[in-house]
Amino acid sequence: MGLYDKVKEFLRDVRWVVSISEKPSSKEFNLVVKFLIFLAFAAGVIQFIFYVANVYMTEYLSGSSIAAYALSQTQEAVAVVSSLVVIFAILIYIVIKLG
Repeated sequence: MGLYDKVKEFLRDVRWVVSISEKPSSKEFNLVVKFLIFLAFAAGVIQFIFYVANVYMTEYLSGSSIAAYALSQTQEAVAVVSSLVVIFAILIYIVIKLG
């Protein structure tokens, strides 16, 4: 089975789940959106804290501050993926609510 067929089946299943789901009340919607925005904010704060900790630990361990401000490829990938997951979760919920 090709990738196109898998994506097509996945979208078909998502449409089925959305079609049988019950739309949340406005109070529940607002509460969930606030929680998802809080998760996005918390993810950003955690990324910033780890970045600052990385800068100080690199300066402390190596003694130079020139290369201290560069993130490794793994750190950048984790930051980007975690941000995208939270953003997509927010967008998917909003689309389901409005759809």
